[in-house]
Amino acid sequence: MTEDLDFRSPAEVATAPDALPPGVRRTALPVYDPRADLSHTMGALLAGGPAAQQQALGGGKGVRMMDAYYTWLVSDPAAGKAFGAAVRAVADGRGPVLYHCTQGKDRTGWMSAVLLTAAGVPRTTVDQDYLASNHYLQASDDHQLAQLRAAGKVKDPALLEPVLGVRQSYLDAAFDEVTAKYGSFDGYLGKGLGLDAATERKLRQRLTTA
Repeated sequence: MTEDLDFRSPAEVATAPDALPPGVRRTALPVYDPRADLSHTMGALLAGGPAAQQQALGGGKGVRMMDAYYTWLVSDPAAGKAFGAAVRAVADGRGPVLYHCTQGKDRTGWMSAVLLTAAGVPRTTVDQDYLASNHYLQASDDHQLAQLRAAGKVKDPALLEPVLGVRQSYLDAAFDEVTAKYGSFDGYLGKGLGLDAATERKLRQRLTTA
């Protein structure tokens, strides 16, 4: 690994700084909304207890919140700038590149979807790769929910499932915003992420050549 691309907010980084081996460069590319940071929102809901969670997430509100978040990942100019820088780092990298957020499913999930789509991977395969996060995070999520229930901070775990996991509608919301705002995925790469044709060619070559 030669570079660590970190999508977390400054507050997230302060809570759990990366511990990297010598020679690995960390690049901060924060993707978060200072006015409505998802990580901060979830922390407040856990601190607020079951009543606050029911009010904010019940009745399908949790799913709608996540759909809106994925739309924001595409529409927000600062997010586009960060993802664009990350994609350029992958295209220009001379060795393996790591990218991550906190949970490894939303910001990281969208970045993976962008790279796979740019490489020409079929959408059905992109969807399958994205949804695999539910399998890999299941044990961790179950453990976290059990601890929260034991501490009395969560009464109905189902309220948190839309936030702890991923759903097809989330990725659909992001791709729908790509089409609505940029007309096509190529338009998103060029206008949304600021990539030129040479960088796009270099990226595809790096992702598809052994």
